[in-house]
Amino acid sequence: MREPENAVSTERSDDEDWDAKLKRAQEEDRRNLAAIRHDARAIFRAMERWGFIHSEDEWQTACRDAEEAYESGRFLVGEIGAERYLAPELMATLWILRQRLLDQFEVHGPAEAMLTDLAILGYYNALRVQGWIGNAALTIEHEFFREEAPTAKFKREYGSLVQGLRVEDVVERLVHELLPLLDRCNRMFIRNLRAIKELRAPAGPAVAIAQAGQVNVGTQQLNSMAAGESSRPAAADSAIGRGAANAESRTIAPQSRRRRQRSGADSEA
Repeated sequence: MREPENAVSTERSDDEDWDAKLKRAQEEDRRNLAAIRHDARAIFRAMERWGFIHSEDEWQTACRDAEEAYESGRFLVGEIGAERYLAPELMATLWILRQRLLDQFEVHGPAEAMLTDLAILGYYNALRVQGWIGNAALTIEHEFFREEAPTAKFKREYGSLVQGLRVEDVVERLVHELLPLLDRCNRMFIRNLRAIKELRAPAGPAVAIAQAGQVNVGTQQLNSMAAGESSRPAAADSAIGRGAANAESRTIAPQSRRRRQRSGADSEA
């Protein structure tokens, strides 16, 4: 008879252990949720953290800790939001990608480091939006391809009226909200990477042109005149040409008169 009593006592102890573990897990979840709600209020978070700084030495220590946290990547992961509920694999992946980008671009200045963090944020947001798209796709496939008919959407006004299908709202949200949001995250990521490359690119040579008589730009040819030059030589040439034409016309007119006079005299004779 002792063996059954021992077995029952063992089962009871196991049940009590599981109940205790469940209670501890629930208490921890409640504490984490309360901490997230507390941190979501910026003024409470700031007041709580400033309560640990009472002297200049503590402020200097906080500055050194902040610098170390930023360089190590802990600051970025902590400011993403809901740090306690991020998967360890995701946090580790984001940290590894940040460190590799810093090494790839040989980042040494604060501007490049901030752009790297913004690129990581764009990548993280793209992953989150892609997760929402995947969940929406599961809902759409379940509604469209299950054995039962798609769920109808009713409007309870003057009776029950069918107002369409519930899956239509999911499709509309997917097309008009989630996909544009994913494209925006992708453009944010690419724009920040391009900005880092532009900062790393060497500056072009400085070219200063004091005076140029002819400047060729691409397929166009622009002739410019110096500041002291003017259009007078061209005007003088045109005036000379007009004077020569007038003088020639004046010399031609008397010769034509003489010919007419001679022809008249010969006719009279």
